[in-house]
Amino acid sequence: MSKFRLNHSNPHDLANMATCALLALGIARKYKEVPYNNRVAANKFLGGWAHKAMKEVRFGLQWNDELDIWRVTGTNPTHVLIANLEKQLEEVLTLYAKKVETALKFPASFRRRLSNAGTILKSSGWDLHFGLERDWDNEGHFEPTEEHTAFILKEHMDEGFDKLGRVEKFISLFVISDNSQAIIDAFYECGILLEKVQEGKRADGKPQLHLRFHPNNTWDDMTVCEPSKAAA
Repeated sequence: MSKFRLNHSNPHDLANMATCALLALGIARKYKEVPYNNRVAANKFLGGWAHKAMKEVRFGLQWNDELDIWRVTGTNPTHVLIANLEKQLEEVLTLYAKKVETALKFPASFRRRLSNAGTILKSSGWDLHFGLERDWDNEGHFEPTEEHTAFILKEHMDEGFDKLGRVEKFISLFVISDNSQAIIDAFYECGILLEKVQEGKRADGKPQLHLRFHPNNTWDDMTVCEPSKAAA
């Protein structure tokens, strides 16, 4: 069966869904509808629960694809015999708890988080300009001198952060590198989610990428750049 994914953009909702499923299973066992220590019976119950949740759209249409995986696990003649859906749902909750614990350790200041991400990237040879001030009319376009470069304009730094280092409006990050995943991962590790805005023309053979981050890591459509370690 497909492995569950618990990534940065949906852990709360998926954990909530897993909690509801496990609570329903616990109640069913209490009233002897499902025997204890019977993995196959638990699979069948959870598959049926997922099917009903899909029909009632309990968690929104966006979650029906995930619920369908649970449904198939509990109803497919082969999967129901070999899977352990209850254990997998418990693993979702364990991973979510770890993510919450990690999030609580991030500094409240996004300016500090940005600085921490910069430290990681500089140790890997990135050339960073967080607060780039440039006379574009007279100096022309920015020419990177290193293999991996990223910059944030000074006006974005000045206008995007408040006095406490919190993000007040989105801040654009421009990347010139053939390894943009490294910057996505570093920002994620330090508590900043990035949105991909657009890809630009190649500069000296390297892709250019326009990213940005938002107040409280939240924006309307939440199309998030996927960090490497997001898969559960």
